[in-house]
Amino acid sequence: MNVKHGERKRGSWATTPARRRRILSAALGCFDEHGVAATTVEDICLAADLSVGSIYHHFGGKDDIFQNLVGEAMAEYLAGIVDALEEGTGLTGSIERLVGFHVSWVEERTALTRLMLRWEEDMRDRANGQGHYAQYSEAIGTWLRREARAGHIRRMEPDLYSALLMGPLMEYARQRSAGLTSASPEAIERGLVAGLVRALGRSDGD
Repeated sequence: MNVKHGERKRGSWATTPARRRRILSAALGCFDEHGVAATTVEDICLAADLSVGSIYHHFGGKDDIFQNLVGEAMAEYLAGIVDALEEGTGLTGSIERLVGFHVSWVEERTALTRLMLRWEEDMRDRANGQGHYAQYSEAIGTWLRREARAGHIRRMEPDLYSALLMGPLMEYARQRSAGLTSASPEAIERGLVAGLVRALGRSDGD
């Protein structure tokens, strides 16, 4: 049967967005189970139930898949934490929204969290990693500077603000994704909110 102009055969590239997501999802499972270095394109093909040609139609290879997977996750995570901070009311409200978003991310996307942390460890001293940290610092810094000018945050060395804000969250992500803590998400959330508010909030004499 001939295919009319503008139509595609079933099984062709018509479902490119869905296939792209399918490849990324399969790759995440492979990377998490075997490690990035040990995973092959053939492993991803098998997990996604797609041909090699389909993989290379969407990506340049394993490294390209990895960079796309992490890059998209980093961008979504950054947008989430910025929205959480901006949409909160007051210091406590913003911290509650930030912690809630972060804890939910780690609990619901544990494998992706592990991959993001591995990328950060590998890239922190390279140009890509430094650019990533600069982007995060600037995005979070906008909220921090505004809150500091408004008198809601205590005065301290500028470099300490983002370290005190994100440091505890990242340590929780490392411990949780490695299975090193058994505390409930609710307990973790309460503890992180209380700690961050104490660390950043003004006290007598500030």
